[in-house]
Amino acid sequence: MATDGAGQKQQLSDYALTATRRLNKATDYTTDDRLLSVPQFAVPLGVTQACVRRWLLERRITFTKIGRLVRIPASEVDRLIAEGLHPAKPRRAQ
Repeated sequence: MATDGAGQKQQLSDYALTATRRLNKATDYTTDDRLLSVPQFAVPLGVTQACVRRWLLERRITFTKIGRLVRIPASEVDRLIAEGLHPAKPRRAQ
């Protein structure tokens, strides 16, 4: 029984394509689904890691624990910014 070289190559390429699609699907997530570590969370807000850890202890931000690791949803960055936003007052005419 002879094996067809082209058929084997096609099978391998189909397998590689399926594996790539599976990998892309597993890593396809929106920013709201991403979980950030404490240092990653501190950077966009311009605060220290100690500040973030204090917020965690005070339960000011949502978090999850995976074993001993603390992870914070990326959506919390947007929530904190929106919560602290104070619109500018219009200037009085002189």
